[in-house]
Amino acid sequence: MRVVLRRGLGVLWMAVAAAAWAQDQPATASQGAMLAGKGNVTVNGQMARSAQALFPGDLVVVPVEGGGNITLDGTSLVVTGDTAARYEGTGLTLERGSISVGTQKGFVIRTGCLTVAPTEPNQWTDFAVMDLEGAMVRVIARKGAVNVTEAGKTDRLEAGRDVTRASCLAEQRERERTRKRGGAATAASTGPLNSTAAIYGSAAAAGGIAIFVLTRPRPPISPDKP
Repeated sequence: MRVVLRRGLGVLWMAVAAAAWAQDQPATASQGAMLAGKGNVTVNGQMARSAQALFPGDLVVVPVEGGGNITLDGTSLVVTGDTAARYEGTGLTLERGSISVGTQKGFVIRTGCLTVAPTEPNQWTDFAVMDLEGAMVRVIARKGAVNVTEAGKTDRLEAGRDVTRASCLAEQRERERTRKRGGAATAASTGPLNSTAAIYGSAAAAGGIAIFVLTRPRPPISPDKP
């Protein structure tokens, strides 16, 4: 009887310890998300379901006439039309298009050489990152400040301000356009992340939320270095 009791207590102790350890771990790239798409949205080249689970590394491509919402613990994203982005668990890599972020988990957006992250990871922050026709990137801080990092230099963008910078992807995209005009496009230059036809499409909203994000008044453009 004592042996059985000791074994039971040992199993219970290990279960409690495992649960405590899991709670102490920070959010990692293993966390999943849910995508609610509008239009012919694809995930890794396959048509997305109305409610689609996302995992780190998944590529989401939204057509010009589409849109979508991505939700995960403490974070909500609005994805506009003509957007291609790769979900990374604790962040997202934007290849083209626009992403609006509301987060209290420090969710990060990367595009080209630029990284945008909340200054206070545990406070609610609302910001947007926009790839402007593949040549410029615009960052808008709506609620809470964000850090804009490029080439090892970080600038703080306060709430209510925005900044526009040249995209380091512009030169790469111009080379791809040149190859296409010469009839020598490669498979890589015509993939979903680099489609120049999609880059110049008009942005469409993901339901009412995205329409609100795109049509709400924007703060005046501030100098490049706030």
